[in-house]
Order: sequence, then structure tokens, then C-alpha cells
Amino acid sequence: MTTIPSLRCPVCENLLKLSTQTPGLDATRYDCPRCGEFNLTGSLVQQLSRFFENDKEACWKLSHAIFKLQENGQVPMVKTHDIPSMLESPLPSPLKQGDLLIQWLAESDNEIGKFVPLEDKTHGAIIGATSLNGFNWVVLDLIEKGLLKKSHELLGRIHVAVSMKGLEHCKAILSKQSDEAMQHSAMESSGKDEVLPEVIDLFARISKVFITDHERKAIVLNLGKEDVK
Repeated sequence: MTTIPSLRCPVCENLLKLSTQTPGLDATRYDCPRCGEFNLTGSLVQQLSRFFENDKEACWKLSHAIFKLQENGQVPMVKTHDIPSMLESPLPSPLKQGDLLIQWLAESDNEIGKFVPLEDKTHGAIIGATSLNGFNWVVLDLIEKGLLKKSHELLGRIHVAVSMKGLEHCKAILSKQSDEAMQHSAMESSGKDEVLPEVIDLFARISKVFITDHERKAIVLNLGKEDVK
């Protein structure tokens, strides 16, 4: 694998951790502290400036969309024809940004009560922030509401942990999402004895933080499944 000299992310312009040529493809793999790890085809890299000229929020929309594509643990390959649909989706509202940050913190591998240093250039894509001030405003608002606990600030990073009130808020968010997913699943399955994968995935996310083994078994029985691996 040929390593390309370090440069800035073609999406958000942050200094990259690494960029490498994708083996056997006309594409480059980027490791960005904000957008995460992703691949862009060569043709897309050449056309990105055109998309940025036509949409002043394109940079932030793409950064947020690319980050979301990594939620399943895969490194996405983004192609030119993927961009229009990414740009059609509006950026999350400030309230939604707060919910996204609470969910990410609650569902991350950090132990409960552990303080995490947050800053826009490493966490902005999680919520679709468009500026340092906007990102900090969301974080400080969550702290003021008691959903996050603040330890201290250092070098532009706000060190926070999810509070018990924040966990309850996240649980309510996921519960609402599960109800909506189940309704969608019922319509899509058209009476068939099946549950859509996104529903199972959502319950897995909930169980990671909130559900005991006993509650998990009850959910499985209600879904009509003998086991969830």
C-alpha cells in the first residue's frame, strides 16, 4: 500500500491522521479526526469543489453523513453518485444535535462516569455542527440542563460525562425510536413473521446501555424470537 503524504481532509479540511491509496481501486482512504475513516473515489475528489460551490453547507452535511455511514463498523466507499442524496438531507436541528451527542456518549465504549474530552474538530461530525461556537453551544446547553456533567476545560476541549438524567433522556429517545421502528417494521413485513434488521439493531443499542439480561429475554419473546445473537 502506497502512502500519500499527509494532507488535509478533502471534506472538512482538518489535518488528516493518514491518507493511503485504496488497494486495486481508483480511490483514497482517509483517516480524519472529525469525519472518521472513509474512502473517496478519485473522480469524486476531483468534483468535490463543485458541490461545495453549489451548497454552502455541503462540507458539514458530507462530514455528518460520512460519519453516520461508519456506525456499523465499516469503512465506507463514497462515490460521486452518493453525494446528491447526502446533500438533500438537512443538517440536524440544535435540539437533534443535543440528542445525537447524548446518544453517542451513552452508547460509546466509555465507562459510565468517565469524562470524555469533546471538541468540534474531533466530534463535530457526530452532531452535524457547522462551527466551533455551534458545537460548544450544544455541549454547554446539555451541561446547563443537567444532561452532561462537566469536569474541566483544557486546550479548547470540554471534558464531560453523561449524567443519570442524561441516561434517562437517552433511554427515552431510544424508546421513541424503537416504537417508530416497530411500526415501520409492521408495515414493511405486511403480516409476515419477521422483524426488520434495523429493529434488531436498535434493540441491541438499547440493551448495550439500559437493558438487563432478564429484560432482554422478555423483549426477545415479545418479538417472537427464540434468541438474538
